[in-house]
Amino acid sequence: MGAFSEYLKKLAIQRGTTIETDSEVAEIKTTGTKATGVRLQDGREFDAPIVISNATHHVTFKNLMD
Repeated sequence: MGAFSEYLKKLAIQRGTTIETDSEVAEIKTTGTKATGVRLQDGREFDAPIVISNATHHVTFKNLMD
């Protein structure tokens, strides 16, 4: 990761954010039109007030969300 990404990661962790790496997302969970969390391929689920995807828009909206 670049220096800016590392800085953002550090700030996020200080504020209680969970960052998962090397964990494939199976689904972005939604309620209505709002993303509410994720389910990983290994079955673990995380609820979150904010979900950020670094996948392409096609993968995010066509493959991971209803």
